[in-house]
Amino acid sequence: MRILSVTICILLCSTALLAQSERPRLFDTIPDVPCEDAIARLDHFFTEITDKGPDVIGVAIYYEGNYIKSRYTPGGEKISERSVAPVDGEVQERVRWLQNYVNFRNFPKDKIRFVSGGYRESFAIDLWTMPVRAAMPRPTPTLGKMKYRKGEFTHFSCL
Repeated sequence: MRILSVTICILLCSTALLAQSERPRLFDTIPDVPCEDAIARLDHFFTEITDKGPDVIGVAIYYEGNYIKSRYTPGGEKISERSVAPVDGEVQERVRWLQNYVNFRNFPKDKIRFVSGGYRESFAIDLWTMPVRAAMPRPTPTLGKMKYRKGEFTHFSCL
């Protein structure tokens, strides 16, 4: 009887572990940060996906939201920062940069998916790792629509 109980316990635990490994896992969230920080986080994300093996992919869910604008002295000291609404098309340009960065690092395109997550108060990119056969993670927007500032977006680049 004791052997049967132990066997059932082991089977239940292993089933729970297998089911848990089949779900997406939030690896990191990249807020509106300096380019060097975003690049370091992305490189770490690419390494994580590669280390997990061929059955794991990455998902980048991007959220459109406000950005931080900082003012600096001529000597480089931060004076102030404020939140500003995006210009229409700004998030698409940042995602285009992200896709180009994947190419720049020669990371396999079939190992990462890009998904629009809607709107949040602040710009962010959620980076998920998941088995290829798992259901995609659900976006978690916090706003129903975005208020844009006037103007035309010109260029975004971190390289």
